[in-house]
Amino acid sequence: MACLNNICGEVSIEKKIIKEEEAHTLDGAVDRHGRPAIRGKTGTWVAGILLLVNQGLATLAFFGVGVNLVLFLTRVLGQNNADAANNVSKWTGTVYIFSLLGAFLSDSYWGRYKTCAIFQAVFVLGLVLLSVSSSLFLLKPSGCGDEETPCGSHSSFQIVFFYFAIYLVALGNGGYQPTIATFGADQFDEEDPKEGHSKIAFFSYFYLALNLGSLFSNTILGYFEDQGMWTLGFWASAASALVALVLFLIGTPRYRHFNPKGNPLSRFCQVLVAATRNWKFEMSPGREHFFELDKEKSAINGGRKILQTQGFSPLLSPATLFKSHPRFPLRHRFRCHVVEPLKFDNGKPYLPLLTTDPPLPTFLSSNTHLGNAINKNDTRLRIFSGTANPALAQEIACYMGLELGKIKIKRFADGEIYVQLQESVRGCDVYLVQPTCPPANENLMELLIMVDACRRASAKNITAVIPYFGYARADRKTQGRESIAAKLVANLITEAGANRVLACDLHSGQSMGYFDIPVDHVYGQPVILDYLASKTICSDDLVVVSPDVGGVARARAFAKKLSDAPLAIVDKRRHGHNVAEVMNLIGDVKGKVAVMVDDMIDTAGTIAKGAALLHQEGAREVYACSTHAVFSPPAIERLSSGLFQEVIITNTIPVSEKNYFPQLTVLSVANLLGETIWRVHDDCSGGFEPYSTLGID
Repeated sequence: MACLNNICGEVSIEKKIIKEEEAHTLDGAVDRHGRPAIRGKTGTWVAGILLLVNQGLATLAFFGVGVNLVLFLTRVLGQNNADAANNVSKWTGTVYIFSLLGAFLSDSYWGRYKTCAIFQAVFVLGLVLLSVSSSLFLLKPSGCGDEETPCGSHSSFQIVFFYFAIYLVALGNGGYQPTIATFGADQFDEEDPKEGHSKIAFFSYFYLALNLGSLFSNTILGYFEDQGMWTLGFWASAASALVALVLFLIGTPRYRHFNPKGNPLSRFCQVLVAATRNWKFEMSPGREHFFELDKEKSAINGGRKILQTQGFSPLLSPATLFKSHPRFPLRHRFRCHVVEPLKFDNGKPYLPLLTTDPPLPTFLSSNTHLGNAINKNDTRLRIFSGTANPALAQEIACYMGLELGKIKIKRFADGEIYVQLQESVRGCDVYLVQPTCPPANENLMELLIMVDACRRASAKNITAVIPYFGYARADRKTQGRESIAAKLVANLITEAGANRVLACDLHSGQSMGYFDIPVDHVYGQPVILDYLASKTICSDDLVVVSPDVGGVARARAFAKKLSDAPLAIVDKRRHGHNVAEVMNLIGDVKGKVAVMVDDMIDTAGTIAKGAALLHQEGAREVYACSTHAVFSPPAIERLSSGLFQEVIITNTIPVSEKNYFPQLTVLSVANLLGETIWRVHDDCSGGFEPYSTLGID
């Protein structure tokens, strides 16, 4: 009976998975809220027809102006044929130049929907201004502009206004035109056979709509304008463009979207840098040696795989698994994915601190001589990533010269989490990278289920790599009848089956004692110290500031490593959760560069009020340094208010694009965690001197 129940349960889960997969598109499209697009409620021909009509009306509007623009310049503005043709050629060329701008913004930053909406609004504005200028002062006297009645002279302002209007039309149409076709194609899931066929048909209908709009404008509108009814023709074009924009906006709830992928120029330059650094390595023959080539999906979130070719083969070296080389161990090579050489964070590109030649930053450079003592080709080590911070997990794997393990993680409609390992881990040392950052409960539960899945798959050792340990602040009772949630979470992770925990900058050291299994505690300070050391700040001007009394030990250790800088302390009293009040300052900061150090920034109340006090006490500049960027509202408003010269954090918690601000700098702890994983896996002693420089307890 128990076996029958297990079989029924497995069948039920499988049906649930199939139902979920059928409900969502397979190409990674999302709806306007950023959630996976539901097939029956988004896209398809409902959205496609709106976009086809939009394209037809927009084409009608554009050619309603462009087809007879030479005649307008000669008959209304009095230009000769040569000058008119030259001006129209320049205007047409500008349209195509703006097409490049629209395509770049669409793919890199704005996304296709936003790009189409903005440039269509500019297009409508330009047509309205053109119609207004024609009716108010260009077509004077009334009825001029045909073959027989010439128009009068115009002032410089009127001419400038006219050119401003038509170049707004060029900007709007040029930026919109290359994006609308691909946005229409996004409404069909090419992974689905039926929608894939509709996608092909869409392009046929798209060019039909384009030609119908052009036909109408070249015949009907062209006839009226040729008869001197320029105002009627221009207003008709403006009305057509306005209707097209309204129809486009009506379809907003229905559209499917693909997230922009960041600036491709930066990624291309990073490929060149990686290829230059790897020129001395011998490339392995065959496609099977490309990193990540065997994976079904791209490493870029929402991206698509790019097929590899033999053209420009030197540029393939950043994505190649190299043969062994006596001088350069595999782990010290600069290696990236075929489809994504380097990562981006918050729209701001940054280089992970990978071990390369030239050498590492100082906090890891002294450890490179241990490379020969570590077996980098050990196939018994597996790294899997949860959904909380896959970018960091990928960087760790890239540093270690490994690939992320294949794992399937799904969330059902009722919020339940499903985890399935898609490769064997029997007898392996498994490392699960999953910070329990917001949403803390979901990410914690996902980690527990991942641990349980590995335990049931007969993994030899399971290490929970927790870059940010949620509930760490609930580490003691401050009032009666309170829980100690940190201990509870530690028990859950232990009971789920974890054999070891690797954590980064726990809120308090006592949290390590809550676990009944070994805990490796890594500090993120070396990463931040290396970055500060690269800045041209005189050591005599530095002062390290602890934002509260509880962080004095952390700030003192930081100051000692930062040229033994002096220490200052902000004394505060907290009246409630997430509410802080700064009382006074202990120490001298006048005329100095203050570096505030804390383990995390949540609402930024403590650190912002501390920074305000430092400015009042005469500090020249204030830097905020923190390992964990929780960034609960209103943290971004406080941090970007001008109090800080720079806010320096690490990527233990992923920072969303909307939370990026100019003063923010994100550093990677991938090297730190990757090196620690190697040492734990090979049972290296933590007491060995170079190992202690990693900041590991």
